[in-house]
Amino acid sequence: MDNTVDGCPGVVTDNHVRTVGAFIAISFVSFLSFECSIPVFMASLGASIVILFAMPNSDAACPRTVLIGHALSATIGVLSVSVFGICWYAASIAVAVSMTLMLLLKSLHPPGGATALIAVTTGASWDFVMAPVLLGAISLVGVFILTEYVVRVRNRACEDRKVTD
Repeated sequence: MDNTVDGCPGVVTDNHVRTVGAFIAISFVSFLSFECSIPVFMASLGASIVILFAMPNSDAACPRTVLIGHALSATIGVLSVSVFGICWYAASIAVAVSMTLMLLLKSLHPPGGATALIAVTTGASWDFVMAPVLLGAISLVGVFILTEYVVRVRNRACEDRKVTD
């Protein structure tokens, strides 16, 4: 019986490491929000976590894409609600313009659409762009980068073992 996972001895896979990373990311953001009263908790970050940790090789999981997608969409959402108020067409404009700009900037991060919608439906002020949006997105990206580092180190160690065996 082959006692390897991902071609490496042991029971821990890249997906296990990424699952722990996702848990740490949402735990960190939740802790900051609930225990430290730092506003970084936002529903669209949950979708970002799934993309980052379950689909790490997708274009939508690129750290640049996550940061630009959320920041741009939050800005457009706040601008839209500032100009039009909280109404159906402000939401429509915010999501459509955010999507278009993300595509033009090659920074499509689908949860950004939800971020724009949250900005409009909550009547968010300009502070929303910094916290929860940028602070939350930076937190997730930081944990993601550390998690991917652990995955690479683990895989490199497995490759080294294969060479010496």
